[in-house]
Amino acid sequence: MTPEQLAESLRAAFGDKVRAADVAHGETTLEIHRDDALAVFGALRDQPEFAFNMLCDVTAVDYLGTSPRFAVVYHLYSLPQNHRLRVKIRVVETDAWVHSLTPLR
Repeated sequence: MTPEQLAESLRAAFGDKVRAADVAHGETTLEIHRDDALAVFGALRDQPEFAFNMLCDVTAVDYLGTSPRFAVVYHLYSLPQNHRLRVKIRVVETDAWVHSLTPLR
């Protein structure tokens, strides 16, 4: 599956939970709503067409001067599919938090 096909599959699978699904420089980025995080990450792990079974990195970005100002960024890898995915959750400065993914263990 190409990065473009992955982005299209993500849009189809998650519908209105997706704020954006883009490809730049051969890398797929999925932006989701904060309240959908547990459902989306669970499906990314459990659905065989995605099978993202490794969380490689969690980081954050400060987009000073924009709103929402912050993004929490997760880098996922699928060992069975050999795919990489960046997932972003944007949060405003006055309410800067995301749900923990530990319930998905």
